[in-house]
Amino acid sequence: MERMYIVRAVGTDDQGVETPTTIPMKLDHEPVSRLIEEDLDAQYPHLKHRVTEIEELKSPEQVEDWQHSYLGSVFGSEHSEEKE
Repeated sequence: MERMYIVRAVGTDDQGVETPTTIPMKLDHEPVSRLIEEDLDAQYPHLKHRVTEIEELKSPEQVEDWQHSYLGSVFGSEHSEEKE
């Protein structure tokens, strides 16, 4: 059964500038930090990546809450729904 994970990682360039990233992943197995880092390094060879956190979203409500909070941060608060 597939599960939803949120992976937080940091990419560092050759001058030491860090760029954080958040990656949603739907997997049928536990994510492996080393494999995620290798994949990110291959996609973005100018950065060296390290996984800082892996969070499993255990319920559909958690997935929906995360999607709303993430989209709100991407598009701005005027696009997010207010909860009552």
